[in-house]
Amino acid sequence: MKKNDAQRRLPGEVRCRWPLVQLVALTVLPGLSLIGSPWGALANPVPIGDKLVVLTFDDGNQSDITTVAPVLKRLGFGATFFVTEGLGFGEPGRLSWSDVRELDRLGFEVGNHTRSHPNLLKVPAQEVGPQVADFARHCRDNGVPEPVSFAYPGGHHDRRAVRLLTRLGYRFARRLADPESPLIDPGGRGLAYDPRRHHPLLVPSTLWVGENTNLDDLKWAVRQARDGKVAVLTFHGVPDRYPHCSISREDFDEHMQYLADQECRVIALRDVARYVDADQYTADPYESIFAGLGVAPLDLRCETLVDPVGINTRRPRLGWKLTSTRRGQMQAAYQVLVASSAENLARDHGDLWDSGKVASDQSQYVVYGGQRLASGQRCFWKVRLWNRPGEDGRLAVRAYNDPAVLAALRVERTSEYSPAAMFQVGLLKPSDWSAQWIAHASAEISSPLLRKEFVLERKVRRATAFVAGLGYYELFVNGEKVGDHVLDPASTYYHHDQDFDIRSRVFYVGYDLTGQFEQGTNAIGVMLGHGWYSAEADVPGPPDHRQAYGDRPCLLLQIQIELDDGERLRLVSDGTWQAISGPVTYNDYSHGETYDARRESTGWKRAGYDASNWSAAVSVAGPNGRLEAQSLPAIRVMEQIAPVRRTSPRPGVFVYDMGEMLSGWTRVRLRGERGTRVTLRHVGRVYEDGSLDDRTNNHPRHAARQLDTYILRGDGEEVWEPRFTLHSFRFVEVTGSPRTPELLSVQGRFARSSCESSGTFRCSNELVNRVHDYVRRTFACCLQGMPQDAMDRAERVAWLGDPGMVAEDMIYNFDTAAFWNKWLVDLRDAQKSDGEIPYVCPLHWRGAYLPYSLLPVWQSSYPLFVWYVYQYYGDERVVAEHYEGIKKLIEYFRVRAPDGLLATGIGDHMEPQADGTSSASPRNTPAALTSTAYFYADTRILARAATLLGKHDDARRYGQLATEIKQRFNREFLNQDKSSYASGSQTGNALALHLDLVPEAHVEAVLATLVDSILRLHEGHLATGIVGTNALEQALPAHGRSDVMLRVATRTTFPSWGHQLLQGATTLWETWEDPSARQHSLNMKMLGSTQKFFYHDLAGIRPASPGFSRVEIRPQIVDHLEWVTASFVTARGPLEIDWRKVAGGLDFRVTVPTNTRARVSVPTLRLPDCKITEGGMDLWQNETYQVGIAGIRDARRAGEAVILDAGGGRYLFRVRGAERQ
Repeated sequence: MKKNDAQRRLPGEVRCRWPLVQLVALTVLPGLSLIGSPWGALANPVPIGDKLVVLTFDDGNQSDITTVAPVLKRLGFGATFFVTEGLGFGEPGRLSWSDVRELDRLGFEVGNHTRSHPNLLKVPAQEVGPQVADFARHCRDNGVPEPVSFAYPGGHHDRRAVRLLTRLGYRFARRLADPESPLIDPGGRGLAYDPRRHHPLLVPSTLWVGENTNLDDLKWAVRQARDGKVAVLTFHGVPDRYPHCSISREDFDEHMQYLADQECRVIALRDVARYVDADQYTADPYESIFAGLGVAPLDLRCETLVDPVGINTRRPRLGWKLTSTRRGQMQAAYQVLVASSAENLARDHGDLWDSGKVASDQSQYVVYGGQRLASGQRCFWKVRLWNRPGEDGRLAVRAYNDPAVLAALRVERTSEYSPAAMFQVGLLKPSDWSAQWIAHASAEISSPLLRKEFVLERKVRRATAFVAGLGYYELFVNGEKVGDHVLDPASTYYHHDQDFDIRSRVFYVGYDLTGQFEQGTNAIGVMLGHGWYSAEADVPGPPDHRQAYGDRPCLLLQIQIELDDGERLRLVSDGTWQAISGPVTYNDYSHGETYDARRESTGWKRAGYDASNWSAAVSVAGPNGRLEAQSLPAIRVMEQIAPVRRTSPRPGVFVYDMGEMLSGWTRVRLRGERGTRVTLRHVGRVYEDGSLDDRTNNHPRHAARQLDTYILRGDGEEVWEPRFTLHSFRFVEVTGSPRTPELLSVQGRFARSSCESSGTFRCSNELVNRVHDYVRRTFACCLQGMPQDAMDRAERVAWLGDPGMVAEDMIYNFDTAAFWNKWLVDLRDAQKSDGEIPYVCPLHWRGAYLPYSLLPVWQSSYPLFVWYVYQYYGDERVVAEHYEGIKKLIEYFRVRAPDGLLATGIGDHMEPQADGTSSASPRNTPAALTSTAYFYADTRILARAATLLGKHDDARRYGQLATEIKQRFNREFLNQDKSSYASGSQTGNALALHLDLVPEAHVEAVLATLVDSILRLHEGHLATGIVGTNALEQALPAHGRSDVMLRVATRTTFPSWGHQLLQGATTLWETWEDPSARQHSLNMKMLGSTQKFFYHDLAGIRPASPGFSRVEIRPQIVDHLEWVTASFVTARGPLEIDWRKVAGGLDFRVTVPTNTRARVSVPTLRLPDCKITEGGMDLWQNETYQVGIAGIRDARRAGEAVILDAGGGRYLFRVRGAERQ
């Protein structure tokens, strides 16, 4: 017998088996395991690295030898070809035995796919054995090694087949992914093969390639090949005679090239033996399958944060997401354990709280209900879940599963406990602090260094630092920087210095320092910068820049240490610390930083440093704000950007182009003489000659130099980046004095609050994609611990107004739950007793320019954000905490609107004009209209909040007030003859439609007036500022005119987003026209009302209940778009959609998170005799719901769509009309 290398490595028992008498074992042997098998896997397996892929091809197609094998050989891939003598073996288009021998000769594995490819569950018991053994014997007869791998035809398997394969000595058998995932004939995603869990004779397919799948599915499958798991890919013919499992040559080449580009290790199924532990399998091969039929928790959070060190409550809220491979799965119950130690938790002992089994599908904001937690207490927690079995539909029938599997599908199962998470309570009372605010003795020092050495007599069991370094700080322990935060902590109203009663607060940051201290002498070091707290002498007050709170940077630090014998120690900032001026000789948040490397104190962060020339730190009063743990994601460097080009507009001057605007700074690596001054200037644009255009930086009232200086120490290669400044820029100019040093590398550092990305969007229109991306980038830039304003000038405070207009747009792009909660507390703290809130918050403008005034649209940001956080994240507590604040604001408005109208305000800021400019104040829409409209909207929010909280008297009162405001609004502004509001501006009409102010009888006419203004009067363009643009984005799709909104979104002449892009914008401009001449910003979020339309309407992703516990998926299919694909990470998990127009109809892919119900609107496109299939099976035909699709409970016709009630899972709906002759 001819043997290939792989076969020679197999034990002899495998190579000489197959006595047919063994087949009688089929009916008498119990389930067997691999334990102790002489042909079992290696005793010392090779570790499985990431991107290990098993490649398989089924059915014996001619393309295996003519197309597939040459590609695999060229790429160096292994593969298993599962061959059957059925399905036309030896006929044209199918393999022959000579082809099979050639595949073997080429080094590929030939696997057993039975003699005739039957459904083994339907074959009589006496025929199953010959189906397997005959093909093996025929291999031997034809000079092909007897197979050691098997593939179940059609994926159908049961215990009977597994017992047979065990007795016959097969090493591996590949199934599809049933019963964990639905068995879908046209291909789909399954699950990764985990050799630690899955029996080797029940290896699941990660991806079955067919007409349902594309390259994105392959990418998903490869991503599953991590953490010891393997991606198993199942292909058929290239192409195949059966369309449901076919792939084109072009797509196949693309798939294989992707595997090569990703540097995947691609092997045959037999080669998994190198990685398998022979002693890990249980006696029941189905045990791991049944264990995976429920739900499992992942992504544990406390107060929406991962393992927070320092939370501001003794009753934190816990949350998790769920995962399941099956459709329709819901959480039936949960059990949370919270323990005082990791050891207790590992023993499943929740000594602080054991919730017991709680019957609930709640997976977010579960309130801790255990023992009273102490300040500084560290807690460890985990959760397990019970599932509510889903609807498996007619996929789970006898033809696919044996009775035992069917029964297992219907069992409520308990998950394993999640991996452990932790949280630590902050220091909740002033008495918990024994540290003192300290600083350098001289207020003239720009950036002091502070240090302290101390001795630990024993080893450390646990250590936590709580540090407030104002304005910014860097913390070092034994020479190493602690954490990856920058520009820390987030700014707040640190110190109350006004003559009216408001609240102030200071953030401290918690760090787990366990493992960073040594037995013996240790050193703590801190570098301080001004940030928003103090300022350099040349920084003017507001509104040109900002008002300092203190006269110098200062530090409050407390480290709590527990030694291995249980002794507890505290290290605190006090007068025993030492201080000196550092190498940072100038630092300002907007102007820049100067660093003199010659002034570095080498070794100052380590123990044993000679600090004899340092002075004693002094105690200072510090700010009077209450101390709170930082409660939002810290600012971090989120991107490292290499320049796309370098130019030299004149000798010795080098300008680096980062390709796009960013918020951050530049890191340089260089070499030069000691004392050389290197200057880095940051701008958003350059002139035609390549020199810097700094006009937008140097606004006459808000100049920001954005200039950094580094002075070389001259001892070889040096790497530097600033610490305490932030720039908005695309271009950086590097010069040197007396000469430019050798520039080894220049890198942009994009810094922002590290809010996780929540959304992705792409469509067939590349201009729309560019609009999405540059708006998203602008939002990313503004996330700076507060929603920062104009990034490239000194006006970097957090204005209200524009955040409210783009709130949902930002939420669709970034997970900002904790970010907005922080800002809402800033607003509540700054509210006066009469209800007035500032239009800039935190109050970094004070003194002669205190930002309080009646600006209703801007002040509406407060109730708007409370409601959006509730709607999008499901946080009911935020409504309760801010209810009284919103009520006070409404009363503040009501007193100033005795006749129901609010007559003042900024109005539709940056309204475009006929002369090609934008007006800061509106000329076409009265400010009274926009102010009164938002007075109405805010009052409705208050009435709804009152209903939610059970405040029924308030609900009636403010509901009536809202009705009265609406009536007064229409008496004042509605022109019934012209079917328009006020002057008939787009803003007036769109805002009235958006906020439900238009009487029902006039809605269609007002909408027609609005559409006419856009399409005819303005030739497809908007004529709106920030208020009206948001209203357009909301009103047009809501009233069925997404086509008009798409036309607006794709204009390329003034005023439009496309106009900005074609002029080189990479972030949003402050004005619709080129802003440089008037020195307006190149990086400002306020005109960013685009993303709601993309996600909410084109993709159709929207919450049907708060927090997306129920979702609505209702895409609007429009002309001039061929496809849209989008995703959004809800509080319950990722939601994905993909719709594509195809010949004869629509393909519509949907992924619904586990533990979620979805109302899915499937467009029928007015197709005659519309038919909808899911996964190749009929769902809707003859205007009738076809019962039985897994995960689908119901379907009904609603206008031009069919509405489905769907559970969690992945679906592919195909919409087709009647075939025409």
